[in-house]
Amino acid sequence: MPTVEASPTREWRPLPTRNFREMDFQERVEAIGAASNYYGKVAIQLTMRHELPYTGAELYHSLMRTLGISDKADMPFSRSTPFDYCRESLWPISAVVKGVVKKNSRNITAFVKSQDSEEFFLPMAARFLVLADQFDISLVTLLGDTASPGIVRRGYVMASTMQNLYDANAPLPFSTIIERIGGNHFIGGPIEQLKSAGLVDYSKAKIDPLGESERGYAVATLKMSREEVGQLISEEGRLESALIGTKKAQQKRLYFSRLAIRAVLADPPQSIDCESLAKSLDINRSHACKVVTALCEIGVYQRDRETGERTSVWLTDRGRYAYEYGFVHGLRVSLDPSYASTPEYRGAYEELGRDGIIRLLSREKRRYVDQKVNNTPGRVAEFAGYIHEALLRRYPTGEPFRVKEVSGLVQEDRPRIAAAFKLLREQNVITPTHITLSTQDGPKEVSRGYYRLREAPKSE
Repeated sequence: MPTVEASPTREWRPLPTRNFREMDFQERVEAIGAASNYYGKVAIQLTMRHELPYTGAELYHSLMRTLGISDKADMPFSRSTPFDYCRESLWPISAVVKGVVKKNSRNITAFVKSQDSEEFFLPMAARFLVLADQFDISLVTLLGDTASPGIVRRGYVMASTMQNLYDANAPLPFSTIIERIGGNHFIGGPIEQLKSAGLVDYSKAKIDPLGESERGYAVATLKMSREEVGQLISEEGRLESALIGTKKAQQKRLYFSRLAIRAVLADPPQSIDCESLAKSLDINRSHACKVVTALCEIGVYQRDRETGERTSVWLTDRGRYAYEYGFVHGLRVSLDPSYASTPEYRGAYEELGRDGIIRLLSREKRRYVDQKVNNTPGRVAEFAGYIHEALLRRYPTGEPFRVKEVSGLVQEDRPRIAAAFKLLREQNVITPTHITLSTQDGPKEVSRGYYRLREAPKSE
């Protein structure tokens, strides 16, 4: 076992970190889920000690000791992953505090466990671990991949959807849930996540055999004014931001769908349907239906709901239990942080204790590893779409980038990122490139590991 120890005697200079109480309600709900949705995140918070700064190596070896792992080969993630979790996920939600320590006269980035972790996040992590163990599913299946698009977290939508279904105690149409949550939240992805965990179920409306539109939903009418549409497409990045997370924007024809959407918005008709749109844009009907759906999902158009059957969703018995045991406490503490000091909130955490949580983590490790290696083609393709969106936002004019830079855009493990990049290369979405570096011997071209988007859209 390596002996790399964090030292409490080093000079520690923390950077400003916003705490849980300074967040708004939605941010708190999202933070509760983001702090617990991966095996590694919970293990990190359990391992770290207050006021003790950890560098990358120190955190990795401390994790090995906490989890009782003596061989690095048995660790379910790479040496850099725990530190990446701190930097990209736990620090932004105030579970850890970022700072600098002196080590051999050098300034080294390090992290300290925050008070928020002990007060707000670990008590909820204990409840979610119990649920995951009882249901024999991983934490990420239960809570969702909050980094899934790398940009938009879905924790708030999932928790709010469960709350609305629980309060209604009856099936609700998708549209009703959206209205109650507020805003133009896309709920298809979160509801699919809840269904995969066995927490909800739904009945789909009948499908038109000629296409993908639901009966009675074929025609969509303009919801925004033309002035609002003009602002949507003129403000830089606003349309792309609205499209991220929509179900149709995650599919392979992402780039071409965006072009079709912009063509519609340039002169929006009062009403659209799949047939007329396919003819006017000279695209196939299936593609046209995806464009109509995306325009409805971002609030530009709305379906004609006077006829046809709606898709309804409801809580299962498992979902009702999960809400009462876990999710409702996260919503309550997000509404009133003082709830964190009550026995009701801390009960599971204190009952389990450190040893009990470690036992649950050992079983969660098995589920985590099983799910991580289950990179089915569909999951890889979906994740590749997330990466493509993140790259389009970060490198809109086609600048070169390296694969390892993606870890800062999408919080995921390297095997899944590598599988997604392989798919993007095979589809010619990205292409190898080179850069020129200035060295003591003059300019030097470097090509290994560098890529650029093959068809990056021009900034407008």
